[in-house]
Amino acid sequence: MTTATRTDKKAVENEPVFTWSKDIYQVSTDRSLLDIDVIHQFLTQSHWAKGIDKARVRQSINNSLCFGLYRKTRQIGFTRVITDFATFGYLCDVFIMPAYRGAGLGRWLMGCCLDHPLMSELRRIMLVTTYAPWLYEKMGYEPINKRNFVWSISRADIYLETEPEGNTPRVR
Repeated sequence: MTTATRTDKKAVENEPVFTWSKDIYQVSTDRSLLDIDVIHQFLTQSHWAKGIDKARVRQSINNSLCFGLYRKTRQIGFTRVITDFATFGYLCDVFIMPAYRGAGLGRWLMGCCLDHPLMSELRRIMLVTTYAPWLYEKMGYEPINKRNFVWSISRADIYLETEPEGNTPRVR
């Protein structure tokens, strides 16, 4: 069972920290827990960010909503969302350390990410990936352009509400 807790710490400017726990694993938006060395080491060897320098990784983290995955206190996974915190998010830099793959942790990390209150309010969430498209499809992403590996969760009518008394939509 997964449980989420909220604290008064800020994950990103004016955004509270959220933490999800499952057995000995934890997902958290607390940037102070992120191991920049682990993230940099993985990303600099990845096909999408090969050779990226540590300062650029740090800057990207500072300007994103980040989700760290931990086994006890050791970082074993990561993803971040580049967002305007209102309508759009771009999911990127998703990884699980090789020794921890195949145990459902990637799916759990994506589930925690989508469970974050901000993510449930975004009209569109996109990602570009050549790796594990089946995972993203299970999480609700749909292909926009399979040839270019572009996927999206689109909620076109998210800002419309129906009044309890009738069927008149209103903007919230």
